[in-house]
Amino acid sequence: MFMTLNQNQREVLTHAVQATDRRVTWFPANVRGIARKHLLAGLAKANLIVAVDGAWQVTPLAYSALGLTLPTLATV
Repeated sequence: MFMTLNQNQREVLTHAVQATDRRVTWFPANVRGIARKHLLAGLAKANLIVAVDGAWQVTPLAYSALGLTLPTLATV
């Protein structure tokens, strides 16, 4: 799947996929207020993030959009 992301979307998703909980918590300094809401709405509309327990979390499609493979869970 090919998806064009703007720089802000790419940066937000890149930070989220690197977080242990895969949640969207970081935004570029220039993305505030309504711009932040629009960024989140665009990512949600593209199914790159979903609301989980009141927070935004990346989906497997986010990895694909970034050109990354979905990490596998370690088994014990």
